[in-house]
Amino acid sequence: MQKFRIELPSGDYLVAEETPCYVGGQISIGIENKEGTWIQDLAVVESNFNGNEYVKDEFNTYVFGNEYDEGYTECFLIKRIPDKNLEGD
Repeated sequence: MQKFRIELPSGDYLVAEETPCYVGGQISIGIENKEGTWIQDLAVVESNFNGNEYVKDEFNTYVFGNEYDEGYTECFLIKRIPDKNLEGD
């Protein structure tokens, strides 16, 4: 499992962490305390799954905007910007 941590002024950490059991690719972004305990979800980004297959270059982004609720408050579908080098431009 891959994990990226940035120390915050409070001594806690902003963390991006791979979710190993998710087949299509998923990362969780959140806050860990000084002891390494996950204390708050901020967002989850995952490959878009349309019910039958993963959609190439599309990602669902779930944002947890309410610190008092465990459920996400917004969901965005984000499409990857085309690579101009692959299009012959």
